[in-house]
Amino acid sequence: MSPPPPEIPLPHQLAKQNDDSDPTRSRFNLPSKGQFIKFLTLTQNTSAMVFTIFLIPHLASPLVASVAGLEGADKTMMISRDLYIPLEPIIIYIPIGIHITSSILRRLIIIFYPNPNEIKNWKKIKNKLPKQIHQIIAYPLIILIINHYLTHRLIPSFKKFPINSLSPSELNWEFIGYNLNNNLLSWLNYLILIGFTSWHSIIGSMKIISFLKGSSPLDKFEKQLIIKENNNNNNNKNEEEEIIEISTKSNSKNRKIPKKRQVSLNALVFVILGITTIGLYRVKKDTGIISPLMKIRYDAIFQFYWK
Repeated sequence: MSPPPPEIPLPHQLAKQNDDSDPTRSRFNLPSKGQFIKFLTLTQNTSAMVFTIFLIPHLASPLVASVAGLEGADKTMMISRDLYIPLEPIIIYIPIGIHITSSILRRLIIIFYPNPNEIKNWKKIKNKLPKQIHQIIAYPLIILIINHYLTHRLIPSFKKFPINSLSPSELNWEFIGYNLNNNLLSWLNYLILIGFTSWHSIIGSMKIISFLKGSSPLDKFEKQLIIKENNNNNNNKNEEEEIIEISTKSNSKNRKIPKKRQVSLNALVFVILGITTIGLYRVKKDTGIISPLMKIRYDAIFQFYWK
């Protein structure tokens, strides 16, 4: 007697078996660490490029002041204001906010995600902390930028007496000259702000160019990660952590700036600071007698700031 024919599964039964055999289809997977980092790097670089539209003409004034004095700095600042003030939120506040937020989130993800327990392991945290100068100075630079914004933009716009909302024509380089003549710390503040900004911007622009060319360590890391994930789909988390460790160690030397280039970059920053110092000195000398009313309004800005 012949055996009974095997049961042939119907199409809907086959579909159900496929769904049951693949549990990942019904489960929501978070983006990998590499995907998070790549997205945040993209937003970090894009926002920096937009912010540069404001930064370059804004930093041109102190450089022009070294040649044309107070009058030249004022004219340059008025021209640059005509360019960026109509789009102030789009090219200043939103980009700088995105840049700072994405940079901090990126660093936190590199340190802790997906292992928040590493917060107890100081050695692992120390290895993932910023080591390059342009990364380290970025954090005090945030404080300097906030301080500059408060004293040179936000508080002067207050309608409160005696500030009475200083107009752009009233808040000109004469205000800076007044600060330089009456407060020695303002020299330190301006020079550190310009020096840190110049260094961070120059190195950052080099990083952006390498990122766009696809030659950055991050891009190489992403390619390694994709290849490894395709070959080992069953061990995504363990393989990804292993690749991150290998990539960080292998690329640590590649991320260092060559000595010759570092010397030229140091020279460029010192040249910018030297020209800026000459410009500030000329503005200080060119600033004449301030009217008593304007002096009261200028002093009120810093009195309000230190309250």
